[in-house]
Amino acid sequence: MSRHRNLMVLILILAAGLALRLGYLQERRSAPDFTQPVADAALHDYWARGLATGDWTPPAGEQDPEISSVPFLRPPGYPYVLAAVYRLAGTGPVASRVFQIALGLLNVVLVFALGRALFRPSVGLIAATLAALHWSGIYWESELQAVTLARTLVLGSLLALHFATHRRRMLPVIIAGLLLGLLALVRPNGLLLLPVAAVALFWLDRRPVRGIVLLVAAAVAIAPATIRNWRVAHDPVLISANGAVNLWIGNHDGADGVSAELPELEQLTGRTGWSWFSYREVVAGVAAREGREMSYSDVSHYFSLRAREWISTHPGEFLRLSGKRLLYLLGPDEISNNKAIRFEKASSRYLAPSPGFALPFALALVGVFLIGADVRRRGRGRPSDVALENPAAAWLVGLFFLVWIGSFVPFLAASRFRAPVEPLLFLFAAFAVARVAEALRRREWGVAGGLVAAALALFFLTTRSAYDSAVDEAWWHTDRGLALQRAGRTDEAEVELKAAIAANPGYVDAHVALGELYEQLDRKDEAIAHYAAVLQQRPDKSSLMMKTAVLLNARGRYQEAVPYLRTLVQISDSPETRFEYGRALTEVGRYDEGIEQFRAAIAAQPEQPQAFTNLGIAQAKLGKTSEAIESFREAIYLDPYGKEAYFHLGNALQAAKQYDDAKEAFEEAARIGLTWVDPRVHRGNLANELGEYEDAVQWYEQAIRLNPTHVVARYNMSAALANLGRFDEALEHLQVAEAQEPANRLVKERIAQIHQLMQSKAGK
Repeated sequence: MSRHRNLMVLILILAAGLALRLGYLQERRSAPDFTQPVADAALHDYWARGLATGDWTPPAGEQDPEISSVPFLRPPGYPYVLAAVYRLAGTGPVASRVFQIALGLLNVVLVFALGRALFRPSVGLIAATLAALHWSGIYWESELQAVTLARTLVLGSLLALHFATHRRRMLPVIIAGLLLGLLALVRPNGLLLLPVAAVALFWLDRRPVRGIVLLVAAAVAIAPATIRNWRVAHDPVLISANGAVNLWIGNHDGADGVSAELPELEQLTGRTGWSWFSYREVVAGVAAREGREMSYSDVSHYFSLRAREWISTHPGEFLRLSGKRLLYLLGPDEISNNKAIRFEKASSRYLAPSPGFALPFALALVGVFLIGADVRRRGRGRPSDVALENPAAAWLVGLFFLVWIGSFVPFLAASRFRAPVEPLLFLFAAFAVARVAEALRRREWGVAGGLVAAALALFFLTTRSAYDSAVDEAWWHTDRGLALQRAGRTDEAEVELKAAIAANPGYVDAHVALGELYEQLDRKDEAIAHYAAVLQQRPDKSSLMMKTAVLLNARGRYQEAVPYLRTLVQISDSPETRFEYGRALTEVGRYDEGIEQFRAAIAAQPEQPQAFTNLGIAQAKLGKTSEAIESFREAIYLDPYGKEAYFHLGNALQAAKQYDDAKEAFEEAARIGLTWVDPRVHRGNLANELGEYEDAVQWYEQAIRLNPTHVVARYNMSAALANLGRFDEALEHLQVAEAQEPANRLVKERIAQIHQLMQSKAGK
């Protein structure tokens, strides 16, 4: 095939790839996380926006990760490239995806160039077709993840190394070193490719010069990140601070090889979930545990030490986990890490028809076998059936793939970790397809049939799944629900979160997310129901238990809150827990126990005006009026604007017959609480008790202006008016009260009394 025809075919391949990508982009625009990215994508978007605009306001509900003042939390390469796109084309969600589509099409060209350089043009075109049409590239180009950029750097460095090994020049070595250094800034495990490339150059030259140049060029690319980390945080972090924590996540009691749950998170932070936005809490938690100030690199050393200790004491379990992770990384399933990828693929009309990982992997294995056989024939001086232009570079491609995959085996398995080197499989798969086509052209039916049979057998073996992805559907719906909630589309969010629970009724994250949505919508009782469902399965989630107990107290469901709070006090002797427990105990009539809890809360944290107020309430319930007055005055001393303390002080002073002081307390509560009805009603009640009926009427009028439907205010107003002989007005207030509460016996009796008084007056 001529160069012109090759170019035309490549253009057609690129056009087909572009059409698929634009179609998928249009489809993705309706997805909730297109404008509201989740997990790592949310951090990348935030980071890039901050760099591009100078606005470091974190997303709603997230903490400030303090990126500008700490070492890089994650590899900086992708966020900096994304920031450049945002600065040039704006921060809208489309421009970044269009850029990545362009990068993806460049990757197709690079795959073609590598296939042509290593093998022949037909192999390059087949590999380019796979790269253009396979769902993986299309999918990742619409995600705010580093995969597409990492693919470009992997392919570019390999192409440069091809020229370095083929022509023995220095410029390709420098380019390869720079690209591999940039790759390390995008995915730090790319550092492991540097010695592979350097050794390959040394093996070819038998001299170290070009290998050293490659390493120096890579160091030049990496150095700005290291220098920046030192200048900003005075912390010797080479690239980013996330490697050690990932090692600990992957190697501890309970690790499963895929879950990104941080061990001991709740003990360190009080949280049940984490993200890079809240990582500074993890750092603070480790520092508190160790009893000293710790830098991010110190915390990395802490996590690394914990992981290495576990590995050394559990070598068998580590090997089992490592084998499991390797099977996952080379298996047919799309292992979820940030998103439930399997369902993303299945729900797309553009991605669903595309074969998964197993087919190109099976074909690649056949291709590797054929290349090995060809090299052996050449070594024995026999004629070769297949064009292999650069065996050294071809083997380097294979080594890059193996080292890349192997670098994740001690950590975690996920589809996005293997995705940057998937195009390398396309090269070997294309080689196998080209060999089958060549055999068919030559009518070598046996050879073609044998290769197809081998590919089918390997495909069958590689489609055998070792991964249970049952949770992924619930995860997928939950992520969509969270993104919709952030976008303010709460009705749709509720539908998605309910679908998550329907898919997996025991999925904790969905229940928690739906509970938080209901809290936001002020549907507190429904929120409590979902939190309680989680706590039935996971009674260890103490922070969620605390949230549930506080909600129960706020809803007046104190009896239900008591057992939660009793458990929490045994787990964590915090002032907040003691306070809430005291509230619940007081409200269910267990005043002595409530007082004990309030005193414990105050002992732990003396400057708690609310604790003193509630202590006083419990003391007043037991008739300990003088002690209650003292507690309320202490609360007011701590918070001179505490209207509740003034209000309850007024009640206690009234009970102690200190009427003038009681009046002042009620009036101060009313002054502070400009729209609060209760102190006005109680001030009126006190005036009624003292026979100051005109004064009482004025206070009740204030209360009724604030709340015209307040039954108690109108009922007591009727008494004051009746005592003043203003029976018609009293009756009017009682009729309004009766309309509000038709079954209120006291109101009905008072109406009857007023009528009797009116008749009695008329009789006179």
